[in-house]
Amino acid sequence: MSSVEVNLEKARAYNKVKKYEESLEHYELALEADGELSQGDKDKYAWDLYFVKVKDNEFIDEIEEAAKKIVSVASQKDSSKAAKPCPYTLSVIRLMKIYTENEKYLDVLRWASKLDPKKLSNQQFKPNAEVTMNSNKENYYLQTTKALLEIDKYDQTIKYCQDALVTIPEFNNNND
Repeated sequence: MSSVEVNLEKARAYNKVKKYEESLEHYELALEADGELSQGDKDKYAWDLYFVKVKDNEFIDEIEEAAKKIVSVASQKDSSKAAKPCPYTLSVIRLMKIYTENEKYLDVLRWASKLDPKKLSNQQFKPNAEVTMNSNKENYYLQTTKALLEIDKYDQTIKYCQDALVTIPEFNNNND
């Protein structure tokens, strides 16, 4: 068994038991040696990157670097009917929020262009009985319209607002 195969086996095993850092390390060793992953391995690698480098990270540069890797190996899954998350969407939405908070509106739009809003879920997330969080689709439109408004793209802002009003059945926190 080659070193690439050994690293892929270890990466899969660690991923299966949710040891994402170890899994990521072995995927990266396999990539350095060979550069090729199957689609299933690409999906696992993308999840590893998300959990290790994106989800709870506070450093924008590291998040963006990981998101670029995720976007290069994975694709946006269609979550519009079955609200199944994907690392591609979660990473892009996270970056959009961070760039909005930091008033980097061109970066918000750059990352927004990587998403197809038709594939985003309308399902809101309820971590407990008192709190409801925006759906990915609502977050996409919220960040995109704010960025467009801030850079004085009023016609596009109106268009995106109209799209949001038509495609989002229920808004959270008076976002409509």
